[in-house]
Amino acid sequence: MSISKKSSFAALLVSVLLLLGNPAQATTVYYDVTGGGTGYAYSIVNDSLGFDIFEVSIYFDYEIFEVDSLNSPAAPPGWDPFVFGPPDFVNDDGFYDVLALGSGLAPGETLNGLSVQYGLLPGKTAGAQFFEVLDPLTFDVLDSGFTVPSPIPVPAAIWLFFSGVIGLLALGRRRG
Repeated sequence: MSISKKSSFAALLVSVLLLLGNPAQATTVYYDVTGGGTGYAYSIVNDSLGFDIFEVSIYFDYEIFEVDSLNSPAAPPGWDPFVFGPPDFVNDDGFYDVLALGSGLAPGETLNGLSVQYGLLPGKTAGAQFFEVLDPLTFDVLDSGFTVPSPIPVPAAIWLFFSGVIGLLALGRRRG
């Protein structure tokens, strides 16, 4: 393999690794556990190629959460938050729902500032939850999945450093 082919291969490998870090899907709902394990903060990313998001429901499994304790739903202006927590004896999931009061979340946009408080059953731990993106007029499910932990931000300086190291390695091999 010639030196230029090695450099091209290294550049291709780095590109592929960067692309693998962000899998494509229509909707991504990120979560952070807050309040020492008594709340969630969410961010919704519309990764679709063609539809606005107007409503999202995130479900609380009754076998993990005290669903009748869901409270303090919050959302940014233009979004209406709502929680439903059935009584314990019903044995059904609760949910946190946000509905756009005007324009929805367009493709490529992110909605931050969503949160809710909850109680956990003894011995249980908060984690990923099932969600659905709904059509608010027909209640058809447009997308669904599981929430994912918010990514830990990597400072730009680290990416710049590793880009420089890769460049120096490629340059060193070319001269060697």
